[in-house]
Amino acid sequence: MTSAVSLLPRGVAYIGAGTYTDITRIVAPDSAAQGERVDVTVKVKNIDTTFYHWIACVAIVDGLRFIDADAFLAPGETHSYSGAFLMAGGDVT
Repeated sequence: MTSAVSLLPRGVAYIGAGTYTDITRIVAPDSAAQGERVDVTVKVKNIDTTFYHWIACVAIVDGLRFIDADAFLAPGETHSYSGAFLMAGGDVT
């Protein structure tokens, strides 16, 4: 992982990259009030220099998937996956 997001509500347990991927950027607000819509974009790169790969991106907050998509990426290609969730009450780190 080359980027981190500062807004991680309770229930977010893991951000990581796979064997042929690199998370090049995560775009999200620094903070959000309870009930506010939080838009998130994750940019993922296929770091394989030879082969195309189906690359999936899944983002889960409090057990609900707000990003669940895949794309067929060429070697070296980067794709943006976007989604949104409503900020629940609780701790934000």
